[in-house]
Amino acid sequence: MIAWRNAVSRLRTELEAKPRVRLGAWVVIGLLLVFGLTIQSDRLAEATAAYADESRLLAGAQTALERKDWPELLAAEQSIHGELAARFWQAETEGLAQAQLQQALRDVAERLDLRDTRILASLTRAVPDIPGVCQVQARFRSTYRRGDELRLLYALATFERKLVADRLELSRRNSAVSVMVSAYFIGLTAEACSEDGDPE
Repeated sequence: MIAWRNAVSRLRTELEAKPRVRLGAWVVIGLLLVFGLTIQSDRLAEATAAYADESRLLAGAQTALERKDWPELLAAEQSIHGELAARFWQAETEGLAQAQLQQALRDVAERLDLRDTRILASLTRAVPDIPGVCQVQARFRSTYRRGDELRLLYALATFERKLVADRLELSRRNSAVSVMVSAYFIGLTAEACSEDGDPE
């Protein structure tokens, strides 16, 4: 305690005797005050921004709670979901999925009166970033007359459930058309959907 008093006394003497030391001390005190105010200002700005964000969230929640049309919105969402789900194919196993796709392609071939039709199963795989949806492919081959290829693409595009022509190949030498067709299924197990074959 005595040493502390002696140090304070010496410092006071130095400050009284030397104006430069006194000026330096005031500069240091001023810098410390500015530093402290800056920190406090930053904290205040962060708190203000956080309060503004929470106020916006609260206002949004209050607006949502005040809406009276939630039942109508839910009904519209369910209707859209039903329409989209109806465009997807449904099967419980990979075999059933391939059978459905191949039968659909046979129906298209019969409707268009295509000749020498062959349908080969291809890959089954999960669709990235869309849980519960599997891509099932089959290769469709047939001979064709001029214009059949356009009618075939139109029939695939307008099929009652979604069919996608991933690749079309035409051979003029033997008048053959080859189409890689995908159908998108829901209801397949994760095991059936995880197989990734060769699309070729």
